[in-house]
Amino acid sequence: MNLLPAQIRVACACVLFAAVSCLAACGGSDKASPTIQAAAQVTKQATFTPTQDSTTSTPAAAQGAADADQLRAAIRARSPGIAFDPECSVNSPSGPCATGSWSSEMLASGIAGVSIHTDQDGIGTWYGRMADGTWVYWFATQNSGGPQVLLPGDMIVCADGDGLNLRAEPLTNAPVITLIPDGTIVRGDRFVMTEPSPAPGNGGLSHPDGWYHIVSPQEGWAYDRYLLGYANGVQTCIKTWWP
Repeated sequence: MNLLPAQIRVACACVLFAAVSCLAACGGSDKASPTIQAAAQVTKQATFTPTQDSTTSTPAAAQGAADADQLRAAIRARSPGIAFDPECSVNSPSGPCATGSWSSEMLASGIAGVSIHTDQDGIGTWYGRMADGTWVYWFATQNSGGPQVLLPGDMIVCADGDGLNLRAEPLTNAPVITLIPDGTIVRGDRFVMTEPSPAPGNGGLSHPDGWYHIVSPQEGWAYDRYLLGYANGVQTCIKTWWP
């Protein structure tokens, strides 16, 4: 895709980085709306235990199988009566059928894609793993763009020009490591969901949210609402905040 000319990008980057000290002095922001921030606060009292970093005697293959079982249970809880491929497409081609297997790398990342289809149409849904290992529905889409769902992967900070706090833990009250300016490209390697999924049809949040573990340019945790997948998010972000 065509990006901004190199000269403009460099000039804008200089302006952005010159503003960091001013933004940091103001304390920075996780850019959560009052509704989202209130929901995120519900989880901040819980002690976060990183699933991937925890020492365990369970073999990796067994852990992956357990993750897959929990994910299938979460899918069935949201869509009762659903069956899983490949058996579903063979035995019940009218569906609904859902993806029933995932790579160990995808499960370990904390984000899992679940394709759901009938003989008429299909949709891509995404589930996120919480700190206790349970999976919850995240969002569904028939389009590209939005959150980064394949990890490790690159994202662009898009927070209306205010920058995004990088925190020591995936909590809204965790210590701030640094303020990341808008337009910065960051790399994440895993995700943790911190809000329970709202029940279908109950209103409220359109979908729950969580935090990406960022490994570059600095290590820490960043709130997902203001990170867009780089491949499809650059032009969207530039249109909303680029000076």
